[in-house]
Amino acid sequence: MVKVEFCNALTRETFREVEYPNSEMPDSILAAFGQSDGQESFIIDRDFRTLKANYVTHDIAKEDGNTIYRMFFTVRLNDIQARVKRKK
Repeated sequence: MVKVEFCNALTRETFREVEYPNSEMPDSILAAFGQSDGQESFIIDRDFRTLKANYVTHDIAKEDGNTIYRMFFTVRLNDIQARVKRKK
């Protein structure tokens, strides 16, 4: 299993976690952010808030047989919040 942690680069807080069965999607996400060249992105955190985010760096670690991708961003709350339909 592969876990992706989206983290605040200043506080090291993880604001979103997603699990994948293999590394295909995390590698794709990492490649996209690596090519963003400072372009601002929007990320929905675990509390369904919309954040403006700028990719800073990442690290990849192995823990208990799982791979963990930690992607670090400078983030701030977006002025306009997206409406997110929550699963029941």
